[in-house]
Amino acid sequence: MSINTDGVEDSPANSIIDLKPDTRVFDTPGGKYYVTDQITVGRYQHYQKMEIQLGFTLRFSMIVDGLLSAFNALNDRRDADAAVSIKQLLEGVTLLQEKKPIAMYVATLFINKADENLTEWSEALAESKMNDWIGINSAFFLAAALSLVRNFPQKYSEIANLMANVSQVREKMENIMDS
Repeated sequence: MSINTDGVEDSPANSIIDLKPDTRVFDTPGGKYYVTDQITVGRYQHYQKMEIQLGFTLRFSMIVDGLLSAFNALNDRRDADAAVSIKQLLEGVTLLQEKKPIAMYVATLFINKADENLTEWSEALAESKMNDWIGINSAFFLAAALSLVRNFPQKYSEIANLMANVSQVREKMENIMDS
C-alpha cells in the first residue's frame, strides 16, 4: 500500500481505508474533511453531554473493578468467581455494542468540512458525516474521540496494567496445573 498526499493509505476498492493517526485532512465521496482539536462554544454544550455519555458507555470504573475482581479471584485460586467476573464483563461489552456510537458522534464535533458552520451541531449532521466516513476504519475516529475525553489516558493505563497482571496470574496457574 502507498500513502497519498492526504495521509490516506491507498488500498483495493473493497478494503477498509486506514487513516494515519496524525491525519489532518482526508477526502470522502461526500467531500473533504478537516480534523481539529478546537471546538466552538456552540458545540461545546453538545461535547459536554457526549463526554459524559461516552464515559458511561465505556464504564471505565466498571471494567477496572471487574478485572480487579477477576484478578483477585484468580490470585486466591477462586476460579469460579473469576469466571463469573469475566462473564459479567463480556455481557457488559455486548450491551455496549447495542448502543449508539457515541465516540463517532464526538468525532463529528471535531472533524468538519471547510464550509461547515462550526457553531452548530445536530444528530442529522453527525449521521450525514458518518455516512461519508462509511469505508474508513472506525479506529481513527474512536482514537480521535477518546483523546478528547478527560482522564482517558490514565484509565487506559490502569486497564492495561490490570490486564497484564491477570495474564501473569493465568500463566502462573497454567504452570502450576501442568506440574
